[in-house]
Amino acid sequence: MRGVSDCPIMLLWRKRLTVLVMIAVATCAAYAQTPSLQAPRAYDVCSVKPSSGGSNPTFRPIAGGGYASINNPTSSLVTAAFSVLQSQVFGLPAWASEDRYDVECKDTEHADGKEPYRLRLASGVQALLADRFRLQFHRGSKPLPVAALTVGKGGLKLSPSESSTPHPGFCGTYGPTYLKAEACSMEALANVITSLTGEKVVDRTGVADRYDFELEWTLEEEREPGEARRPGGLVDVSVLSAVLNDKLGLVIKRTVESTDVIFVDHIEKPGGN
Repeated sequence: MRGVSDCPIMLLWRKRLTVLVMIAVATCAAYAQTPSLQAPRAYDVCSVKPSSGGSNPTFRPIAGGGYASINNPTSSLVTAAFSVLQSQVFGLPAWASEDRYDVECKDTEHADGKEPYRLRLASGVQALLADRFRLQFHRGSKPLPVAALTVGKGGLKLSPSESSTPHPGFCGTYGPTYLKAEACSMEALANVITSLTGEKVVDRTGVADRYDFELEWTLEEEREPGEARRPGGLVDVSVLSAVLNDKLGLVIKRTVESTDVIFVDHIEKPGGN
């Protein structure tokens, strides 16, 4: 049985500002955990084939241990491997965003269900990229635009959660027009907003407590004049900032901070399956 920190993180995709695949996430995911710097552990069986197209890009877990990435570019595998956004990856060639592949990896002998899905996924995809795509990389940092989650001038409009079961990260459900959280930390909330908006959101509230709350919004709300929707995001940061300020007393402010990034030194198109 999957524990509270092992629920899959489902990716949300967009095309031409229309949601093609929208999966409402029901998860107690280990958002606060980051991929290990230990040696990547490969999945037992992996298949990599050029995509025939004709289907929406999807990224989903496989029962028993593993994942399937359908009609996705290599750049999506890189972001999944290191739990970063496209804006945090430098040095990928053009084909890595253009050529699409169908990838399926499974654990047939070593799936014990004890390792959180997100960490197992990151380790396995890193191993796949090193083996089949000959990926070489190094980590670093760069000053990048980020959205900082802060407490508004009026203070928080929340009371600490009474839940007796603290979760290691986010626990709740969310989709393109709602978010329901249980015993949620500010760091976990920032990570969920990152998933919803496609922008790097960091917790700068200085708040340690966890909270229960429900939020709803519409996608029809107007953006600020001249403000474009970020690629890959289901929701504008400006929309969520207004809702967060009104309901929770939180504000999202744009700033520039030193951010962890991945520098790609070498990568090749995958060989035969």
